[in-house]
Amino acid sequence: MCNINLTVVVVIYNKNFFESSTLTSLLRQNFGREQGECNLVLNLFDNSSDPCISEDELRLLKNMFSVNYKHDNRNLPLSEIYSSQFKDVINGHYILILDDDTDLPCNFIANFFNDAIKNLLEPNIVFLPKVNVSGNLISPYKSYFVFSRPINSYTSGRARGLSAINSGIIIKKSELLDSFSYPMYSSFYGTDTVLFDYFNKNNYNFWVMDLFLEHDLSFHPSSDKKIYLSSLSKVINFWVDHYSKSNFKSMLLRVYIFLLSLKLSLKYKEFINLFKYFK
Repeated sequence: MCNINLTVVVVIYNKNFFESSTLTSLLRQNFGREQGECNLVLNLFDNSSDPCISEDELRLLKNMFSVNYKHDNRNLPLSEIYSSQFKDVINGHYILILDDDTDLPCNFIANFFNDAIKNLLEPNIVFLPKVNVSGNLISPYKSYFVFSRPINSYTSGRARGLSAINSGIIIKKSELLDSFSYPMYSSFYGTDTVLFDYFNKNNYNFWVMDLFLEHDLSFHPSSDKKIYLSSLSKVINFWVDHYSKSNFKSMLLRVYIFLLSLKLSLKYKEFINLFKYFK
């Protein structure tokens, strides 16, 4: 019998309980106790202007989780929330990061439990679900500068050199994670990029889970034009800071932004100048 300790970190913003596919799908988790004990803690951060979760809704979650609910209308940066969780969780325990708009399959936690047992002796490992957006696989992926190529949908098991979006990843806490810190420019956007840069620099192992989850991603070309361009502006600001130490990468970024401006201008049939988002 194995004992697995999983801390689930969910950040919501101006969504009530039933508007969050993350929270409703956590309630649907079908986890048996045949193979061992899984101690589940839910740390729920409400960044909304007013509290969005009621006491009755918290009681629903407490049927499965030990729940800690914190409302803060200052809209705390994701980097600050994640950093605090990385520090607080005990070495050897696991941290699941979730946005408020990720639909988990009902066997997600059970599947993770089985995968964790297979990798108990690995101190530095991250579990990566396959993530679909609008029916297309987007994560995990191979990262090439500002470009990415999703893995083959049939891939599962041990892997190296991957990146992924934050929502759905499960990190095994170790001393190595204590040395990680987010740069100031990644308060809300780019937290996944800098985190996986650190993982790959320090030779973390990855385990691709044999399941798919659905995610709503604002930074995606299929999104509403206004929403997409608003998200893109913040991503461009992140890229400018992230690649500022390399003159070569900064130059490549400007070439890419020029071509992307041209592509989006043709798509939307109006002039799109993405250079205005450079700080």
